[in-house]
Amino acid sequence: MKNLSLSSKKWLVSLHILFASIWFGATVAFFILCLNVLVTKDVATIEFYYTSLLLLETTAGRASIIGTVVTGILLSIFTH
Repeated sequence: MKNLSLSSKKWLVSLHILFASIWFGATVAFFILCLNVLVTKDVATIEFYYTSLLLLETTAGRASIIGTVVTGILLSIFTH
């Protein structure tokens, strides 16, 4: 297979780090929201937290996981 040029590799690594950072941030936010669900007793607040968890998982969670996996596979294929 053809190897990537140095600038292409840098861009791909940068994208991989960006997606992994978004994934990590979404995971931390998910953890904090889950902890808040455990300590609250208000039903409306719990419902809001679960709605926020679902929104976080369907937007930032999915996009960052897909981006991390795709850039990781591309890095493993086109580099030694």
